[in-house]
Amino acid sequence: MTQPMTSVVIVNNGTFVKDAEIASAASAIQGLVQGDFARIWGADAIAAANLPGFVRAGSPENPPSADEWVLGLYVDPDRPGALGYHAKTAPGLPWMKIFPSLAEDEGTDWSVEACHEILEALVDPELSRWARLPDGRTIAVEVCDPVQADVLPRSGPALCDFVTPSYFGLGAGGDGLDLLGLLESPGEVRPGGYNQLLEDGNISIVGAAEGVRRQKRKGSRVWLRKYRNENVVCRGVRRLLRI
Repeated sequence: MTQPMTSVVIVNNGTFVKDAEIASAASAIQGLVQGDFARIWGADAIAAANLPGFVRAGSPENPPSADEWVLGLYVDPDRPGALGYHAKTAPGLPWMKIFPSLAEDEGTDWSVEACHEILEALVDPELSRWARLPDGRTIAVEVCDPVQADVLPRSGPALCDFVTPSYFGLGAGGDGLDLLGLLESPGEVRPGGYNQLLEDGNISIVGAAEGVRRQKRKGSRVWLRKYRNENVVCRGVRRLLRI
């Protein structure tokens, strides 16, 4: 039986990102989803990814349909320390949010965050998957968190690295532990990455120093992000100076 196509629509909600940038990023993410990601996460039934996938840019003329997943670009962060996250709508569909201005504050391209949330939603749309590692630890099946600071070397919109089923002890192996081949053991966390660890019914974060730093920066700079979201010159100067 053929798996139905999962369609993800990227929708801009008043951020500085231009329509052409969104269309370019959607095309790049679709290429990754239908290429390396499908090859690694779609071949094994135990991986259970929601593939094949299709990613497109939304517009007033072509808005999301009732059964499409939505990734929204927003001006103001609504979750401390998060450049983006995925949740669920009332009907039960995955719903993803990213914050391009906050991503720029951290020196990250918004397309990396978009790619991150889409890949993770495809593997765990219910936010309910856990995996037991060979060393006995149990971690959340989040395919980009452990390597979230690592970007694929490619031209065009920046995209994120991701871990393979073997990282979680799923599937037959053979593709290493992440696409870039940076990880050496299951459950390992790269600099800037993290895992959610489940132990005795409690969830803790491993490798969250970067997330704590982002959370400390959030509140006092909301007004500045709003201005930067409106002002192209300010964004250009800040990128040069990294302020």
